[in-house]
Amino acid sequence: MTTTGVQQEIQIRLENKLVAALPQELADLATAIEKSKYILSLEKDFDSEGAEPYPSEVWIKAIRFISGYAAWLFRLFGKTIALPEIYHAPESSIDIYWENERFNLLINIPADESPATFYGDDFGKQVTQGKFDPENFQNALLPHLSILA
Repeated sequence: MTTTGVQQEIQIRLENKLVAALPQELADLATAIEKSKYILSLEKDFDSEGAEPYPSEVWIKAIRFISGYAAWLFRLFGKTIALPEIYHAPESSIDIYWENERFNLLINIPADESPATFYGDDFGKQVTQGKFDPENFQNALLPHLSILA
């Protein structure tokens, strides 16, 4: 992670190429993103079930999504999001997962051009699920108030 410019944005890079930029207030998310790079080092058959290594494109797609989504929420509400876990999932997809005492929310970013999916539950009042294009989505259609920290 490096900071540049007057606003001191945090730059997320892969192989020295800029993937995303976050405001300083989202430094914890940037740390979680950096930790998720382990996904890119998973080798063929890492799960003993024939899994393929992860292409960097799916990780980039997931990181651009979560970075853009978190930055949008920060600009709109002036608050940071609760920190998600970002980890490998079946079929070379990537899961972005939040779980706490108030809710859980799972967003799955597929390796192919299929829509991303989400499932959220606030443990009793509401369950929501759906599909969206993680590279061209309407922010307002995704769950957002519950994931603010």
